[in-house]
Amino acid sequence: MARTVRPDGSKNHAMITGTKMHAEKSFALYDWERDHIVYGLMPKEHTYTRYLETPEIDIYVRGAYDDLRVIRYHDEKYISFIEMKTTFKKYMWKREIDAAKRQLQLYMWMFKEELEGLGYKLWKRSYIEIYSQKTGLLMKRVPVEYDPHIEEWIIQSVQVFSGLAPMQLAPYAYCRLCPIQVKKDCSYFAVRSNDR
Repeated sequence: MARTVRPDGSKNHAMITGTKMHAEKSFALYDWERDHIVYGLMPKEHTYTRYLETPEIDIYVRGAYDDLRVIRYHDEKYISFIEMKTTFKKYMWKREIDAAKRQLQLYMWMFKEELEGLGYKLWKRSYIEIYSQKTGLLMKRVPVEYDPHIEEWIIQSVQVFSGLAPMQLAPYAYCRLCPIQVKKDCSYFAVRSNDR
């Protein structure tokens, strides 16, 4: 469960609202087949782990999807994943949506083989659903395609953060957009701020 109280004791209302909305909106279309798939995919620790072996480093990718839909098309059964996001803002920034897309592509990659083992195929599209924390209404639905090169991206990302490959930093203008809570703990922001 997400932390709803900050270390200083104050409540994180955005997190509380987001957690409630996830509970309310996820798993909205109950049916036996959907529940069968959910329980077939769910490991004991409620977070799925997929292992990726490389010559330099062993990689474990962990995650848990928000929801899924069963799609029947030409006598075949497919699964489409749903990733929910909530916000108090009027819209989500493009970078936030891009991060959610990558997150959903990771889930699609993580569960593709498991779905096939259960007799289902991965649908060509999954969706990000963005809800307003003020109104509870769906603000935007973003289609996300499966990335056939996701393993290369995972390996590259792990190599960068492990110091095995060079990191290419985002422009300083992006750093200035980060929330203050991120800036105060970000060593890149501190170094870049002192250089200016």
